[in-house]
Amino acid sequence: MRTRMIDLLSLALFSFTALLCSAPFSAAAAEAPAEPAIDFGEPAPQWLRESESYAIGYDPAGWDALAQSKVKFITHCPVNREFFARCRSLGIKCFPYVTFYQGFASQTYQGVNLKDHADFIEVDPQGQLKRSGFWESEDAKNMYTTCPNVGAYQEAMLAWVQKIMELGADGVFVDNISARVPCFGPKFNKHQHLHDDQNHAFAMLLKRTRELIKRHQPDGALIVNSASPLHIPKEYWKYIDADMLESYICTWVSKERWFDWKNHWHEQGVKLQPYLNAGKQIQALSYLGRTPYGVQEDALFCYATARLAGFVWNGGMPLSHPDSAPLYRLRLGKPLGGEETENGVYWRAFEAGLVAVNPDRSKDGSITIKPPIPTKRFFDLSGGLAEQWSRYGSGGYTLDTQEKHGGTRSMRCVNAVASGESGANQSVELNHEQPVPILVTGWSKCRDVTGEPDGNYALYLDIAYRDGTNLFGQVAPFACGTHDWQASSVTVKPAKPIKSLTYNVLFRYKAGTAWFDDVSLKVLDDPQSPREVLKNGGFEEQGRAGRMVDATATGKLPVPAYSGRVFLYAGASDDELTKPGPRLTVVTAPGLGNVRFRVDGFDYWTHSGSWTTEYTLGPNFGKFFVTFDKPGKHVVEIVDVVPAEMQTPAGYGTGERLGQFMDPSNPTRPAAGKKFRFRGWTGPAASKEARVEIDVAQDTQLTAEFDVQAEK
Repeated sequence: MRTRMIDLLSLALFSFTALLCSAPFSAAAAEAPAEPAIDFGEPAPQWLRESESYAIGYDPAGWDALAQSKVKFITHCPVNREFFARCRSLGIKCFPYVTFYQGFASQTYQGVNLKDHADFIEVDPQGQLKRSGFWESEDAKNMYTTCPNVGAYQEAMLAWVQKIMELGADGVFVDNISARVPCFGPKFNKHQHLHDDQNHAFAMLLKRTRELIKRHQPDGALIVNSASPLHIPKEYWKYIDADMLESYICTWVSKERWFDWKNHWHEQGVKLQPYLNAGKQIQALSYLGRTPYGVQEDALFCYATARLAGFVWNGGMPLSHPDSAPLYRLRLGKPLGGEETENGVYWRAFEAGLVAVNPDRSKDGSITIKPPIPTKRFFDLSGGLAEQWSRYGSGGYTLDTQEKHGGTRSMRCVNAVASGESGANQSVELNHEQPVPILVTGWSKCRDVTGEPDGNYALYLDIAYRDGTNLFGQVAPFACGTHDWQASSVTVKPAKPIKSLTYNVLFRYKAGTAWFDDVSLKVLDDPQSPREVLKNGGFEEQGRAGRMVDATATGKLPVPAYSGRVFLYAGASDDELTKPGPRLTVVTAPGLGNVRFRVDGFDYWTHSGSWTTEYTLGPNFGKFFVTFDKPGKHVVEIVDVVPAEMQTPAGYGTGERLGQFMDPSNPTRPAAGKKFRFRGWTGPAASKEARVEIDVAQDTQLTAEFDVQAEK
């Protein structure tokens, strides 16, 4: 609407604005109990009831994202036969946009130009044609509210839907659903009404629309948007399959997640359960990208909340957006039970994973792993990390949007005991030619941190010089105890040119909680203009990679404060049929290829390298391995006391040779008379004898040492 009057996605946004204008959408209103005795009619198609996410709107550049997704349907799509066919080949059903609320007097829309059909327009108590509710709020001039109680208008809308269905659509998305106000058309002889009640007239239009859809597509559906499913006239529910809950948690009119989660959004999920149990579906539509928490965190929070209730979800952004795209590519499957709550964290298990929501703004939470959760190994879809920053220690870190020195988030480290290790690190390549000073700065606050100030609660550098030597432990420490944001810094004046360094944000060997923010690393090659070389020092950019979580030891899954999480069940990686025993590794020193040994009477040879585009020795050169079924004693013997020269292949898979007498320690060079002779064993069996017996009770390495006869 803001750019083109018939922009369909903009029209979809109008429905919610209409509710704000005509009937305030408040927490109190949303909490009003649903009217009893609703006749829900027949259930929605099974595919719709089992849907988990959907697409809204279509960008031709995003076809790959649509094809890669697991959405079951798309709304606001082109009215195009080929588009419908291509989507159907992907298993995606199509629902073009229509509205029975308003129309244009400035152009033909949905087959009608209202300037030629003024009798289709609602009439107000003063006998005036009723303008669209968006006339002022969206500057929708020359749009008028249509009257669903006019027979000719109903026929015109059904004719339009008929054309859509004949092209191969699976139904339509009807926007702007709400309770209808009285129309005074008959009083002023503007038109005649079919029914005495406007709501009943609209319900009959929905009924006829759904019947038309079902004639063309028995598995089709009628999807509508009221923005507030609990408050539409109950008669409508008999004739619709799904209704939209718009501006779900995140909206375009607020920079915060709006309304209280527990008393508003969660309560709506609870109150809508009878609707889902009757076979209807609720489409949750969030508008991501406007809060300080970031798209990824908002997407997880909204998606997890929707799936707790069993709603189907969309985030109001392209399916290709990297921060929300993974949610459209997964299917959690059927629920394994209802919603559960533990210490303020709400969660629900499904066939392929679980969702959890922690609505507490300041307190981290966790859930205990118990049936029906089938595993203790998970893939955390969020990862929960800042871009460029790896976890340090078993505690790692979390991002905190409630405590921050600057920007929208900080890094939080928690150690329950004084032996804990938490923090983060980032590798920085400098490749200096000359020694150049560097400046480390950052901020931290803490609560109940034990011990004395030292390098274990600090910004901590480990430096690698270009010549291969190191400078460790350059620190900017922070005070312990409890304090607000405190700055710390250290200037390092290296004795040599720096090649690289590891920048550690460190909190270890102390109990308590520490927050870090706005950390920096500047190169002082020009003191008047220091160069920042640390990436994402404010932790504003979130990483998109998920991570594996093994909760075998703790039996719990952490859920950070004011967050939603999706945990996919991960399989165990061990082989249940193969249980290897201890492994014996025999190493030659120096490394020699193709040397023959004998273990328990069976011959083995050391690895000697192989060809790709060049001859590569590989990590196993000069070694061989034997894995036994169980611990025991074994006899190892050197057969090639004087190893023969190698006959190295000239290329991959060829019978040709580089030469007949190649050096076994360097197979691409001629031996040139160089010889090796076995000198003895070192390791668990030190001996000069060719044959030794060893006890392999665990993984064991035995080294065969050789003397080298110098080249002549």
